Amino acid sequence: MIISKKIALFLLRLIRFASFLVPFVVLAWLLEQYFAFDGKLVIPYSFEKEQKGQQQLITEFGPSDRLLPPETRLADGVTYRRLREEPVYFRVRMPRLYEKVRVDMMYANREQPLVEIGLARGSKEQFSFDFQPLQNTFIDRSLAGKTHLSFAVTDVAQQLHLLQREPLFFRTEDFVNQFTAHPEYKVAVYNTSFYPRIQLSDYTPTDSRLEISSALRGRHEFFTYIKNEALDVRFTWQDVNRTFGGDQVRIQLWDGTALISEAAYQDDNVFEASGVVSEKQNGGLQQSSLAEGVYKIIFEASDDIIIREVSTAQRYFVVNQHLYLVDNVDLQSQLLDLSLSPTELTTNVSGLSARTAHDSGLQTLNIHGIPFAITLPGRLHEWNDQLFALPEIRSITIPLNDVEIFGNGFFAFTKESFFDPDGSVQRLTPNIDFENMDFLLYADYASPLQIGPWTRTTAQYDIRKEHLQENNSLYFILSAPGIANISSDILIRDFTITLEKAPFSWRDIIRRFSFYVP
Repeated sequence: MIISKKIALFLLRLIRFASFLVPFVVLAWLLEQYFAFDGKLVIPYSFEKEQKGQQQLITEFGPSDRLLPPETRLADGVTYRRLREEPVYFRVRMPRLYEKVRVDMMYANREQPLVEIGLARGSKEQFSFDFQPLQNTFIDRSLAGKTHLSFAVTDVAQQLHLLQREPLFFRTEDFVNQFTAHPEYKVAVYNTSFYPRIQLSDYTPTDSRLEISSALRGRHEFFTYIKNEALDVRFTWQDVNRTFGGDQVRIQLWDGTALISEAAYQDDNVFEASGVVSEKQNGGLQQSSLAEGVYKIIFEASDDIIIREVSTAQRYFVVNQHLYLVDNVDLQSQLLDLSLSPTELTTNVSGLSARTAHDSGLQTLNIHGIPFAITLPGRLHEWNDQLFALPEIRSITIPLNDVEIFGNGFFAFTKESFFDPDGSVQRLTPNIDFENMDFLLYADYASPLQIGPWTRTTAQYDIRKEHLQENNSLYFILSAPGIANISSDILIRDFTITLEKAPFSWRDIIRRFSFYVP
């Protein structure tokens, strides 16, 4: 009986001690979650129900209708979700600011050739993504000797890789420096830029100017061709001051990877999100004695800058991959002289993504007679030509504008000004005619690890100011272009987010504490 009382007393004291200790353990855990004293916060995410309480820092994938509900394999109890359409998004909320983020993902993929992840940058309505490759089966199969591109060379210093049909080049840098675009050879490019010298033998300059009056928002890249003529490109723009901060404009001229010239123009000195519209500004580039070939013009600006007019003396003039048209009622309250006429484009894109930020931008685009509906604001809508017999050069009509367009090619505002600056070089996309490629040039990609039927991939980012979204969150996109057109889904099993920063030291803690002590 005495022993029983001693045991009961011991247990009572143990319970009291535990009750006293639990708040300190919880506090220590919360402090570790917030401060991550070792400099690292690891956040696992899976679709198993019992783990959902641990996933408060990561939102679920969305839109939800692009994935099927969680399924569990009876053989091993693994829970996963099927990705049926793309892209899907998820958000990571950081308890405090970090410097780096790593995403480790495990999934099963049988047929999808390209899987990519992107980290959003910019404002909520006009963000874009910094994409990184997760899996490229064209490259994986080639490195395994399962395609015709079996001869591989690598530039270790630049992490640039070349796959060839025949061993014509023994160093990647020789290919980059010596290759001249020729119809006899076809080059696929992935996750890098490549601008071989292109010469159009039947080209002659024009005596008239190309005038583009469609309003464009923010940064755009243009390509043109020069032969026995001076470059003359002029821009007119206005600052609508919808967001906080300065809005400097820079106009650059590039020959391949070499910057030739640059013109910078100061802000209107309105730094508040006031909605006050600046006067029209003019600027551009004029340069003579340029060698024959393709040149890139970059109009570098924030989304507060609206290009009102573009005028050029060049015959050929196209927009590269991204176009943001804003001749719409949304901006007409600030820019009263906006034209609301439909925009007609000529393009060679085989795949297209489009989105609008406003209800007034919901519309149906016409792609060479094929309707492409934009039905929800803020959602990225996808289209590709795999199901349609269309000419290589096709037209696009955008009735209401107020739409941001992304494509794997070029856009021109007139049929006569269209040309393909890439020549025989093509960007590697799921619907490329891969068997006809003679070379594949790629960078910053390593084949993922295979663990049975599962693929383990990793992507890492340095977190910059423009990546930070609302409440110190990071916004990710998972993309599998063309997955809706194949018979097999991607089975997403789990992923882990690792946030990193410099570890805390006692000196940091004392310094921060002393800040609050008088």
